[in-house]
Amino acid sequence: MKKLLYKCNKCKKTSHYHSNKCFYCGGDVSTEEITQFEVVGKVEVKIPSKDHEQVPYFDLLISDKEGNYYIEKTSKEYEIGEFIENKKEDALFEKLTIGVIGSGQMGSGLVQVLLLAGHNVILTRRKLELLNEAKEAIKNALLKNKSVEEVESILENLSLSTTMNDFGKADIIIESASEDIEVKHKIFSDVSKIANDKAIFCTNTSSILIKDVFKNVERKDKVAGLHFFNPVPRMALVEVVLTQETSDITKSKLFDLAKSINKVPIAVKDSPCFIVNRAMVPFINEAIEIYTENVALPEDIDKSIVLGLNHPIGPLALIDLIGLDIFVAITENLYSYKKQDKYKANKILYTMIKENKLGRKTGEGFYSYKKEK
Repeated sequence: MKKLLYKCNKCKKTSHYHSNKCFYCGGDVSTEEITQFEVVGKVEVKIPSKDHEQVPYFDLLISDKEGNYYIEKTSKEYEIGEFIENKKEDALFEKLTIGVIGSGQMGSGLVQVLLLAGHNVILTRRKLELLNEAKEAIKNALLKNKSVEEVESILENLSLSTTMNDFGKADIIIESASEDIEVKHKIFSDVSKIANDKAIFCTNTSSILIKDVFKNVERKDKVAGLHFFNPVPRMALVEVVLTQETSDITKSKLFDLAKSINKVPIAVKDSPCFIVNRAMVPFINEAIEIYTENVALPEDIDKSIVLGLNHPIGPLALIDLIGLDIFVAITENLYSYKKQDKYKANKILYTMIKENKLGRKTGEGFYSYKKEK
């Protein structure tokens, strides 16, 4: 937020409008950089727009010592009366190199928000065609709110690779692969051989204990869960899941990363399914039970929850968005830890999965989406 003050050498009056001569007396003008501002007003913006896709952000009314006012946009929240330094907002967060493993819906969404924040991203998956598909999806998503030139510039910070050989220069490595602990063990076994000693390892698991994911990793102080929600560009929450051995430095760096991409980080003790999914499973299970008892149609169940509980989306539409197979994997992991029947998936889900009715991604779940494809 570089701001200059124009001061008359003769009458000493000031202005923040550029001029070589004083507006008041015609005297010569000198410039000085304003070093500090006071926040005198603020507005939180929660709705994305063409130029500001990442929300929330804040419009600040700030004042310099001479009483001049300015409008400044920032991703960081300040209190009225707080003083802020005269430096570019981007400098508040360190530009990092992030390795992302997995180019599915979650992985691609994560890459999108990381690129928008100015980070360098190395995206890896075994099949090059899937990487190219992911890049194209990210490009198309960015083009909804940005020009071709802007998108091309953003994508310059994205590297694609079918191996993890470039992860040696990554500051943080985030795994967003299938909800299979053996797959995750293999990934981090391979990553450990390449990553630098300071790199932080994160998993985007929805339900597996973090200590179990990283049980074979030596750097116990540099591991954590970084659980994003779908769709990543829209959902503000990030659960930062900490084991007993996760260091304060690691926690701080992950909180900074979350804030740099305009997410709200919440510290969570390592536990099955963390906060949101643990509460979500019995909620969705009960909605499915209502459906199987023919109490109401899917759309009426969802409408009742949306209107009655003020939820943005109903439980059956939500499970279609998540994917029935992913939801069942979450329930199975949660039940294996907690051994409580409320966490068991309804039997109808297994039947629907066999019929390839996985939700939006296959065109049919509790709703049909084939007309949208």
